[in-house]
Amino acid sequence: MKVQSETRAATGRNEGNMNGFRMAAAAAFALFVTGCTLAPHYTRPDAPVAQAYPAGGVYATQPGA
Repeated sequence: MKVQSETRAATGRNEGNMNGFRMAAAAAFALFVTGCTLAPHYTRPDAPVAQAYPAGGVYATQPGA
């Protein structure tokens, strides 16, 4: 097993895979954190509502009432 560990140490393959994983994990974490904080703080405006019902001759006599 000594030959296998020396070969990995000489080529650096094991470290390269771990560095790639760390970079991918860091990028995924950064996207997750910023994705949650980029939502707009939207507040729905109040709907325009009349203070009183309309009054007048047209509204006083409704057909079928």
